[in-house]
Amino acid sequence: MQDSEPSGAETARLAALKATGLLNTQPEDKFDRLTRLARQMFGVKVALVSVVDDQRLWLKSRQGLLDINGAAREVSFTAHAIAQVDIMEVPDALLDARFQHSPLVTGTARIRYYAGAPLTVGDGLRIGALCILDDKPRAPLTQAERQSLRDLADCVEQAIGHVDLHEQSVALQSAQRLGEVVARAQLTFIQEPDRKKAFETLLNDTLALTHSAYGFVGEVRYNADEQPYLITHAITNIAWDEASIAFYAAHAPQGMVFNQPRSLFGSALSSGEVVIANTPAEDPRRGGLPPGHPALNAFLGIPIHHGGKMVAMLGLANRPGGYDLALVDFLHPLLTTIGQLIGAARVQQKHERALIELARLSRVASETTNGVVITDQHGRIEWINEGFTRLSGYELQELMGHRPGDLLQGAETDPQTITLMREALSRGEAFTVDVVNYHKSGQPYWVRINCNPLRDPLGGLQGFIAIESDITREKGDAERIRQNKQRLAAVIDGARIATWEWNVQTGEAVFNERWATMLGYTLDELAPHHVDRWKGLLHPDDLIEAEALLAQHFAGKRSDYETQCRMRHKDGHWVWVNTRGRVTTWTPEGRPHLMFGTQIDISAQQQARIALQEQADYTQAVLDNIVDGLITIDQRGLIVSFNPAAEQIFGYTAAEVVGQNVKMLMPSPHREAHDGYLRDYVDNGHSRIIGVGRELRGQHRNGHLFPIELAVSQVTRGGVPMFVGLVRDITRRKAAEQEIERLAFYDPLTQLPNRRLLMDRLQHAMSTSKRNRRYGALLFMDLDNFKNLNDTAGHAVGDQLLQQVA
Repeated sequence: MQDSEPSGAETARLAALKATGLLNTQPEDKFDRLTRLARQMFGVKVALVSVVDDQRLWLKSRQGLLDINGAAREVSFTAHAIAQVDIMEVPDALLDARFQHSPLVTGTARIRYYAGAPLTVGDGLRIGALCILDDKPRAPLTQAERQSLRDLADCVEQAIGHVDLHEQSVALQSAQRLGEVVARAQLTFIQEPDRKKAFETLLNDTLALTHSAYGFVGEVRYNADEQPYLITHAITNIAWDEASIAFYAAHAPQGMVFNQPRSLFGSALSSGEVVIANTPAEDPRRGGLPPGHPALNAFLGIPIHHGGKMVAMLGLANRPGGYDLALVDFLHPLLTTIGQLIGAARVQQKHERALIELARLSRVASETTNGVVITDQHGRIEWINEGFTRLSGYELQELMGHRPGDLLQGAETDPQTITLMREALSRGEAFTVDVVNYHKSGQPYWVRINCNPLRDPLGGLQGFIAIESDITREKGDAERIRQNKQRLAAVIDGARIATWEWNVQTGEAVFNERWATMLGYTLDELAPHHVDRWKGLLHPDDLIEAEALLAQHFAGKRSDYETQCRMRHKDGHWVWVNTRGRVTTWTPEGRPHLMFGTQIDISAQQQARIALQEQADYTQAVLDNIVDGLITIDQRGLIVSFNPAAEQIFGYTAAEVVGQNVKMLMPSPHREAHDGYLRDYVDNGHSRIIGVGRELRGQHRNGHLFPIELAVSQVTRGGVPMFVGLVRDITRRKAAEQEIERLAFYDPLTQLPNRRLLMDRLQHAMSTSKRNRRYGALLFMDLDNFKNLNDTAGHAVGDQLLQQVA
């Protein structure tokens, strides 16, 4: 796309191209025969008939698989071919500076060889070329081959010039009708004060011209987010029931508003491109029709641009045979007229509003607190408002015929500012200055003068109007700000804080001396100061995260930018820094402009953090590998951590218990009482377990109970009390203790209490009887003749007898 307005020659060339009717049309045999012949004659992969408009490449005929139709003009070979009279040949595009970086060469098209014979129409206007292409370099054409290519191009030119007389007649009649519609539209807008009627006439003429059933003409406006929406100036009445009839009557007169993005016209609005839908029911851009709506068989939505911006849209529907780009090109004069009429209507509305605003300003000028002064073309005062009197102390009769500076300027008024004002007045130009004036009492005060020339409709200078604002306080504030900036600079220097400024659009950067010395450099060694210098010093692993955070800040997802990263010191080691900044100004397009920030050396903090992390990792490794269970709970009794040993003891995984109440690991009655114990401790400090080790029973996941030894301590984490329990499964220890007791107090053969247990129980019974003054009895049992049995039958039989008696 061309960035500037086309020259006269280019305008003529584009008009000639449009007159050929080649753009946006289907392939034709008369051109395809010639491209087939060219491809065969020269043994190339592709042969084309291509034309170039102001933006893109259009292929009228193509032989071969390569499809570059619609390629941008600036990257096409043909755009260069039409710039010269003779055949343009490129034996190897990778070796040609004009094309070696073109996407048609480096991309999927992979064009390496090109030869193009320009196609000329009218008075030597070159509109395109007959081209032969290949994906491999080729030797230059011989003179005979060049002549053959030129001869084929001449045949193409003859085919372009051969237009059917009937087609010419039809096209001429259509052009005449189009001219009549355009002329009537322009005349109607001049003569008809009612803009709505003028647009309705324009719409009806357009429907008749295009044989469309219904349509609309609407103005494109923009909401606060710069999103376009449509308000109709004329729309066909296709109401189909009482509700739609009432809706049309209520909204059509002042204009219907449409802003649905998911629709055919919404697609045209959002993209700014023509939308053609000849099978709307199957088009993925459709939005659906309400029940009863007349059938939509074809749709054409044309955004209309004026002054570089989309200002209107023409919508047409149900043309027999549908719509195509050729019709859009045909309607171009009408579309231009609609854009101009919308623009004119807007200018008129602005003019009407300006008249209203002028009346308001006249009143405001009299009542505003700012000073307003009007002078003649020589600068002599003709009128002042009350605000000027309050500001200066002078009445109108005291100032009439004087120049303001004659009475208001004094010793502290800057001579250079006075000169600037006088020169601007002598040239009849506007100016804005800050200057010291003097009150009638002699008291100086600062004013900001915004002075503009007053001109008649022909541009002649009639005088000047100046608005003076008292900025004495502002100047005082500015002086305080300047002093504060000095103090801030002193603080930054004293605190050894590095600062940076970055123009995001140009990449230019400003660093202070501390920024450089932090990395072992001087500022001169870091020149040129550019963001690429910062990127080059940043650790590659940190650069990715830093750029991602910047992108989030630029997109408004983060209020500021902050990261901790490593930067390479001059001697080679890495320096940890904390960088923080914020965009302070944005471009009119909403892109980031200027960004300011600070940078602090945090290497010592990082080393301390790493040491703490290593200690934490070591501690965690110890906790994960001790044989005792370690369980942490909060003040509500909810489990916060559960180490592997605890998982082994209770049969639960940490994921199953974290967040659950620890009482799930306890049997009754402790389960029911636990929350009360914990609450009593938190509220009153009454401890039953905390700080005291004791033996309890735990409940395994499978439900069985087992003995545990529990010790609970209170700790504080982040200022919040927590409780750490150390749990040990003492099932084996209890079993061992029971076995020792059994061996000490029971006979191993009969499992009856032995003499030691008998004496213990006997002593206990005697003490109890004595204390309670009661009597007891001791019963002895003996087996008669046991010795004889033991001697005759053996000890084994004797042992069996003892076991049976026991």
